[in-house]
Amino acid sequence: SSLFVNPKYAWQDLLSPGELQRLSFLRLLLRLSSFHGTIHPRVELVFLDEISSSLDVKMETKMYEYLLGENLTLISIGHRSS
Repeated sequence: SSLFVNPKYAWQDLLSPGELQRLSFLRLLLRLSSFHGTIHPRVELVFLDEISSSLDVKMETKMYEYLLGENLTLISIGHRSS
């Protein structure tokens, strides 16, 4: 799908760090949902590098709770103890 093709825009010049992180998370969610009912293998391992550093703790908690509910293996790199 064209959603996963590299954009023609330099998003890092247009969006704030928090917006970029939300966009990355949304792309992950869409990627996870695109495998339901298809012949493609399900995503089971997700690498998260500073995915929530510009998010508040409440939003970070919601994000991780959702991913854990999807029964994924997560490798997360961050500076927060949470």
